[in-house]
Amino acid sequence: CQAENAVLVEQSEEVVMITVQDQLAFSSSQVIVLDTMVPTLEAIARTVREHGDWDVYVEGYTDDVKISDEWREQYPSNWELGAFRASAVVRYMTNQLDLPADRFAAVSYGPFRPIADNETAEGRAENRRVRFVLHKPEM
Repeated sequence: CQAENAVLVEQSEEVVMITVQDQLAFSSSQVIVLDTMVPTLEAIARTVREHGDWDVYVEGYTDDVKISDEWREQYPSNWELGAFRASAVVRYMTNQLDLPADRFAAVSYGPFRPIADNETAEGRAENRRVRFVLHKPEM
């Protein structure tokens, strides 16, 4: 199943990290959440509800390929593209899945924290991702 391979969940005592690969989430240079991502977001929403008082950071990551001319006015760099994608996911989680907006933050790392080699198509695909970080707030 494509969805199973495109989601990675890591958990420690006070942090849950859920990584969603780009092919599940967005079309190229787009920031609209795809229908293919909805079941994943619904599952993540259940996890968010289970951790009712935890903060949720949605992080957007991109590869290092320059934004094409046709999109550069909207996204001057991959940093903005990552931020728009993280924000689109936050909007979906709060508007469509009715989660409390005051628990969410949208963050972009753009191309600056790659997990794979940007020299290959496969590596670039791995670097295009959205990660949810649920974090127990400091008391």
